[in-house]
Amino acid sequence: MMIGLTGSLQAATRTWLSSVGGLWTSTANWQDGVLPGVNDTADLSAATGTIDLTADQTVGEILYNPAAAGTTNVLTILGDSATRRITLSSTLTSPEHVQVGLGAVLALDVDLSLNDHLYKDGHGVLDLRRKTLSATLRNVFVEQGKLLIGNEFLTVFKFNIYVGCPNSDTGLPYPEIVVQDGAALSKGENLLLGGNRQLTGSVNAHAIVTQTGGYIHLADTGTSAPFLNAFYNAGVTSVYHLVGGVLNVSNKASHVAYRGVGTINQSGGTSIYYTVTMATMATGFGTYNFTGGDLWLGGLVSKGSGAAALNIGGGRVCPHRAGYTINGDTNPRLTGINGLTRFCATDGGYTNIISGLSGAGGFIKEGPDTLTFSGNVQTFTGPVIVSNGTVNINQAMTGGNTVTVAGGVVGCRWT
Repeated sequence: MMIGLTGSLQAATRTWLSSVGGLWTSTANWQDGVLPGVNDTADLSAATGTIDLTADQTVGEILYNPAAAGTTNVLTILGDSATRRITLSSTLTSPEHVQVGLGAVLALDVDLSLNDHLYKDGHGVLDLRRKTLSATLRNVFVEQGKLLIGNEFLTVFKFNIYVGCPNSDTGLPYPEIVVQDGAALSKGENLLLGGNRQLTGSVNAHAIVTQTGGYIHLADTGTSAPFLNAFYNAGVTSVYHLVGGVLNVSNKASHVAYRGVGTINQSGGTSIYYTVTMATMATGFGTYNFTGGDLWLGGLVSKGSGAAALNIGGGRVCPHRAGYTINGDTNPRLTGINGLTRFCATDGGYTNIISGLSGAGGFIKEGPDTLTFSGNVQTFTGPVIVSNGTVNINQAMTGGNTVTVAGGVVGCRWT
């Protein structure tokens, strides 16, 4: 009779024993001398330091819930080659699942391969330093703690990301995705902030996304509305912080808020939109705070059925496609928070329209295109500098603005 100790015949929880890391494939590091296998739970809670992975492994789920000791507990799973991977197969009773407890960081310095959807919970940090792989469309649910993405993320097939805390997590920190330098999310279909696995029943699913670098591409074929902030219910609050990198939604509709309260804070990086609806449903409230970086618009920016605030203070606003129209019902304001806003273009083939600008800020017109003020009265009070292109004033400007023409053209066509 032969007894194999390198895997399990039935799904079970396999517990790591060593407190100082070690070799994954050493049976001495696992309770009862049995390595976790397909459908097993790998409980790594006792470990700190580094677990070395010298062979590909398949487990059902990973748990890392070290006892709180007043300091952050950090565990790194380190592969010995560029293609070393861990595959999640699901347990017999739960989906593919990675849980990281409060005060803990689990860093996967190996590829992570998914056979099904991925669920991240626990109030700690899961740091994906290498590629996340899949052979077909996957849903990713981030329901507690933080998910750090620093490499290719499901770049072969489409994916949907849902960020939102469980309904029971009242008063706890919102779950967050952090997209870092080196991240490439190039096959995204939906990014749904404010949604947990209960979907339409996710009444408490608040969420945060912070993008400090990398590239998020939601412009592939598929759904017509890929960016849905504060989506499922009126009580949801969702925030997107764009600090660096590129957010590309260049050919489909985006929603700053849908049914809940949605905010996009852009202080850097590049965002590329087609049409933007600030608050799609009557219960929604959408706010876009733009203070730096590049904001590319290629269609209509409108209020929707809810309430809206479009605050522009600094950075560059640039057209693509045929240009953009910013409706006055979005309450557009030149805040002046980060200086004069630059309205720029690379060539003269764009016509851009803004209605009802208010606020204490001003702008610089750059590029050979045309910027037209029409619709509602413009009440902003800051300076206007026209260095290139054409500014058409087709509606009253009542802010007593100082206008400097330094190379462009100003046309006044209102009576």
